[in-house]
Amino acid sequence: MSQTENTLDHVEVQLGSVAAYTVGYVLSILLSGLAFGLVYTHALPRPVMFGALCGIAFALILLQMFLFLGLNLNPGHRWKTAATVFTLPILILMIVLTIWMFYTLQLRVMPH
Repeated sequence: MSQTENTLDHVEVQLGSVAAYTVGYVLSILLSGLAFGLVYTHALPRPVMFGALCGIAFALILLQMFLFLGLNLNPGHRWKTAATVFTLPILILMIVLTIWMFYTLQLRVMPH
């Protein structure tokens, strides 16, 4: 009989710890609540609010990439890093084009 290798011992398959998922969950809830609170209360002027919401969204994306998706720079996780590097331009295009789409839609539909 040949000796079988345990596939769960590979670095690529190792999952995050319960502590990392718990910290990620709590921080996601707090940042999402902060964004909701800012919008609900109109606590900041519009340009500042836009910048704050973009910053919170960026922080949430980074938080989820590192704590939930397990992105890191270890040699065993290079395939995740490469996938992220190729995904980020698409994500940025989606966000920028969505903002542009709604901006032009508002200009075309809303009366001046």
